[in-house]
Amino acid sequence: MSQVTIITGSPSKQSRSAALSEYIAAHLQDEKYEVKTVHVRDLPAEDLVYANFSSPAIQEAQKKVADADAVIIVSPIYKASYTGI
Repeated sequence: MSQVTIITGSPSKQSRSAALSEYIAAHLQDEKYEVKTVHVRDLPAEDLVYANFSSPAIQEAQKKVADADAVIIVSPIYKASYTGI
């Protein structure tokens, strides 16, 4: 079974981009793909700012990406710019 990792950059749990990532995940699961999701908003901010690659949360996210056969990035766009996260 192929594995797909979806990285969501939405800063809020309920948003159009979050709904889009859930729709994509459901469709891929219907097609028998294994889907894993990384919500960047849930990663420790301090670990991201200081590039703490030894952080367990960062290592887990990296593993999901490394193990994936495909990666889909979903990020909201607001006033022609993408989210900082």
